[in-house]
Amino acid sequence: MTKNNKPFPAEVSRTIMELSSVGTLSTLTQDGWPLGIGVRFAVDAEGTPILCLNASNRQFSIDTRSSLHVQLEQCGLRTPQCTIQGKLDKPEDRMVVKRFGEEVDEDLVYVVAVERVLQIEDFKEDGVWVTSSDYKMANPDPLRDFAEKIVDEINTHNMEDVHRFCNIYVDLDFQVSKAEVVWVDRLGFDMRLCSPQNDIFEVRIPFPREVTDEKGAKSSFNGWKKVHSSLRNTIFSMGSASPPPHFVIFPYMAQGHTLPLLDLSRALSRHGVKITIITTPSNAPYIHSKVSKHPQISVSVIPFPSIKELPEGCENTAHLPSMDLLLTFLSATKKLKEPFEGILREMSEAGCLPVCVISDFFLGWTLDSCCSLGIPRLVSHGMGVLPMAVCKAASLHGPCIKANLGSDPIKLPELRFPFTLTQNDLPDSLWLANADDPWLQFMVEVGETDADSWGVLVNSFEELEGEYIASFESFLRNKAKAWCVGPLLLFDEINDEDQSCSYIEWLNKQPGPNVVIYISFGTQANMSDLQMDEIRIGAGDGLASSSFG
Repeated sequence: MTKNNKPFPAEVSRTIMELSSVGTLSTLTQDGWPLGIGVRFAVDAEGTPILCLNASNRQFSIDTRSSLHVQLEQCGLRTPQCTIQGKLDKPEDRMVVKRFGEEVDEDLVYVVAVERVLQIEDFKEDGVWVTSSDYKMANPDPLRDFAEKIVDEINTHNMEDVHRFCNIYVDLDFQVSKAEVVWVDRLGFDMRLCSPQNDIFEVRIPFPREVTDEKGAKSSFNGWKKVHSSLRNTIFSMGSASPPPHFVIFPYMAQGHTLPLLDLSRALSRHGVKITIITTPSNAPYIHSKVSKHPQISVSVIPFPSIKELPEGCENTAHLPSMDLLLTFLSATKKLKEPFEGILREMSEAGCLPVCVISDFFLGWTLDSCCSLGIPRLVSHGMGVLPMAVCKAASLHGPCIKANLGSDPIKLPELRFPFTLTQNDLPDSLWLANADDPWLQFMVEVGETDADSWGVLVNSFEELEGEYIASFESFLRNKAKAWCVGPLLLFDEINDEDQSCSYIEWLNKQPGPNVVIYISFGTQANMSDLQMDEIRIGAGDGLASSSFG
């Protein structure tokens, strides 16, 4: 149960009760005066407090209404509290006394039958009431027994990283002068930041995915630390790092998806980044031919699964006898998960775990593999920021789009753009959702892994689409970011390519500047004559007079 990437109050209350053993019991004495006394307690499986009183404390009135106030000091920085209201009674099950782990007098054991709970984040904070059923059904946080240890280790040994991390990751309008981790739970870190003017701010840093143990929490923190110190400085500032960071890049097996990531690999390698490209046997020779001049780039080959519906040796969409087999091919790539994880485990054992994995959006299953080893996953997208945002917004508002006439303007609340969008402009698959459509199911699946990944790399540039980045990021979770790192083809080694092709010679002979418009729909698009005519008209009649000899 979560809200805004934080545990619900019921879960926090259960955690406080599990980690504490003393509290203040308030009730009425027999002469009607309120009385608060310190008591020892334990809890049963539903969080019901089991109290062990002193003989002198049993001076209650016939009215057994009472409250038990418990507070938990979190690393000296915050004190969350819960107050349980209920009736004081004797336990029905005498075995509950064993919860204390020591010999106690059964006559001095009581329980507080929970009726409601007041949860307070800290002193001076407003409280939230939790019902008895919500409290009993909630689970205490799985990191509770080692949360304080993790926080102490980070604040003691990683303060410089925490400080740098906050200045980069947290969206503030000032440089952080002091930062401390307050607490950690299964969903993320709570941090306290100080501005240069000594103003105090509480921020929440969510994990990419829920963690359940100490290793997972530390891996997530280390992943953030490595990515921010290496990825941002290397990709986006194009700085250098020593020792060199290590990236794993996993392209989808189609030329239009592979080429941009090869361009990115070469660009990163020029700045000292070590790159490992993952591919399959029949794709390896082509990739080797493109990166062989870069000693920082290595290629790891994993076997492509044998699928009876696919021809033998079919490891690239260019080899498909029919695009009707595309979904079969995409499903087959999921069987690459085991050998892919094997490579990551070998890297981990060798002490060279990558800073991050950059994988194609069609390979959404790589997210689980990365999370299992605490490696941030970045998604590679060839589609631009604006069209991706339009697709995601349209899929959310399908019924509204369907209700429009084909030529009526469509309004997407998440987006503002300087043109009119109509139903006719959008593929039917975006707004005529068929839950039983296997292709739609696959796209929904990869869309979810996109949203849960650490970030998105887009083969575009901010000068063209910068104003739409925030809208696109609103569809991502855990404050994930999108970065325009293109056009990646500009990183290609033009001088190393063969310039003797006939079309290059023809282009070089054309008089004057700006005489060529390049239009590409990829190597596997089948365009009808009618579609080609429409493209010619749309691009300009000037193309009609050009002759490709």
